[in-house]
Amino acid sequence: MSNYHIGISGLQIAQRAIDLVGTNIANAATEGYHRQELRMAPLVTAGSGTAVGGGAEVAEVRRNLDTLLEREVFRHRPQAGDLAQQLQTLESIEAALGDVDSEGLGKSLETFFNSLRELSAQPTSRALREQAVWAADALGGQFRSLSGMLDSLDENLLAQARQLVEKINGLAEEAADMNREIQAAEARSGLPLGSSGAANLLRDRRDQIFLELAELADAQVEDHGSVLGALNLSAWGTPLVLGDRSSPLEVELTAGGQLGVSVKGSGFFATDVRGGRLGALVTLRNEVVPDLRNRLDTLARALVTHLNRLHLQGVGTAGGFAELAGWSMSDGALSDWDAGLTAGEFHIRVTDVASGQVTRHAVSLDPAIDTLADVAARLDALEHLSASVVGGALHIQAESGYRFDFLPALDSAPYTSNLTGTAQPVIAGSYQGQDNQVYTCTVSGSGQVGLAENLSLEVRNGAGELVTTLNVGLGYAAGDMLEAGDGIRLALGPGSLNDGEDFTIQALAESDPTGFLAAAGMNALFEGTSAGSLAVRPQLLDDSDLLATARNPGGTDNENVRHMAEVAEAKLAELGQTTPGEYHRRFVTGVGQSVANLRARQSGLDNILRQLQAQRERVSGVDINEEAARLLVFERMFQAVSQFIRVQDRSLGYLMELV
Repeated sequence: MSNYHIGISGLQIAQRAIDLVGTNIANAATEGYHRQELRMAPLVTAGSGTAVGGGAEVAEVRRNLDTLLEREVFRHRPQAGDLAQQLQTLESIEAALGDVDSEGLGKSLETFFNSLRELSAQPTSRALREQAVWAADALGGQFRSLSGMLDSLDENLLAQARQLVEKINGLAEEAADMNREIQAAEARSGLPLGSSGAANLLRDRRDQIFLELAELADAQVEDHGSVLGALNLSAWGTPLVLGDRSSPLEVELTAGGQLGVSVKGSGFFATDVRGGRLGALVTLRNEVVPDLRNRLDTLARALVTHLNRLHLQGVGTAGGFAELAGWSMSDGALSDWDAGLTAGEFHIRVTDVASGQVTRHAVSLDPAIDTLADVAARLDALEHLSASVVGGALHIQAESGYRFDFLPALDSAPYTSNLTGTAQPVIAGSYQGQDNQVYTCTVSGSGQVGLAENLSLEVRNGAGELVTTLNVGLGYAAGDMLEAGDGIRLALGPGSLNDGEDFTIQALAESDPTGFLAAAGMNALFEGTSAGSLAVRPQLLDDSDLLATARNPGGTDNENVRHMAEVAEAKLAELGQTTPGEYHRRFVTGVGQSVANLRARQSGLDNILRQLQAQRERVSGVDINEEAARLLVFERMFQAVSQFIRVQDRSLGYLMELV
């Protein structure tokens, strides 16, 4: 009967091998499948007397795999998922920004500053004034559009993170189920762990789930020694799969507005996770998008600050103001405004419309202790002005018959004078200096203007440095304008001057070096403090005559609009000593460079993964031709063993007939 056992063992092995070949062929294109091989061993059985017969048995059904190679493939998956997610998101941002030459923010910046340059050539043109206002409005619209895009991106990143967490939790639960099924299959086989092959397909399926999880999160796998055939998986130090149990994750926004990942219900959200698509979403939401928004807001704030500080110092074709209202601000100390205000003085001019007499007032400011109400009280104390805080906004109003403005224009009369002679100075021109200062003009010599020899004026700047010496004695025609430096001109009327006496000229490069008036929204061009809120002041949209192009009371010159146009070429400290156009180009090209870097890294990683996959295919892949050849071998084996059994059966029949 032992000979029958030999044949039956052969049939069983052949049938098992044929089934295994069929499984390999059926899964030749299945992702993550490892080719299975059957290892046979001789089965020795005792015969009659000293004769020994033997069959064969299945020693092991194993998956063909290289453990180190599989780990290397697994190790690269989180990085692949991270790069893919970041690249996908940054490509969408790049498309929204466009290139530096396309329609978009860069084009709107160029159009706006070009409109100011055109207006400076014809400052009283109604058509060009409206064109400049429309260009400013379009620029504000571009900023708001890009800011809205980033806001939508934030929402999309949060939604994607929540969807990914649901997928991660589902895969983790499925992996835990696989662990449970693998344990049950191994236990049912009654054979040493992994030798029966009963759980090989389940292991392939679990490994594929782990690979999917690794692409979504920075996952690590470890053996679970206490549970038969189970593997643990964790991400960022948080267990996802423990034997036949899974721990679900959740994502939420923290109190600081950052995206965090936590074990569900724990309440501790990690905001600095890296790796996998979920790690990339956290990085994008917490770092990349805020950085882009900060750079966009920085550009918007720089434009608003510099253009508004210039705009408030001018007037439109209508001249000075009967009343002005600013923006609603906080009622605490001015330092709470976060507008970079400095202590000092700002200047306001009050004009008697009938006589044309102008009085300039200096209003002190200390942001550390002053409130908006304090400043309003100081303005209200000025003659012919009233000021108050209405709805959190500064409101200034002139008495009937008076107008006010913030022009830095030179006063025609000296700022102070110690002259006792009869000659009177007249100031004119447009100050072109960079800083506010007081020039002192000291008489050298005594006598009649235009007649006395060696009669001159020594002009010194605020630092006491000699700027120029003007001859006002013999050869000077009383009333002629003389260049005193930095765009200041002066003339002396007929009369006498006395040696050593002086008068001063207040020269303002900026009527409000403290930054208060612009921050409060007085005579602003733009309103808003960020890209998302930047817009042209509504009154300008209604009346382009309010566009402050001039720095003379009549509102007909182009000095102020020329200064505003020059902001296009100014290297601003807030923008890293670059011009607004350069800053924008760096902003756009920076995103493009990030995309190019990510593409290069992804290409390099793809090459590595392709090489690893090719090596894996050589080790674990199914070759149809090889399997067909093996199928033929085991088919012949089955036929031969069947013939062996038939021979044994006939031999036994002959013996039975003899008996």
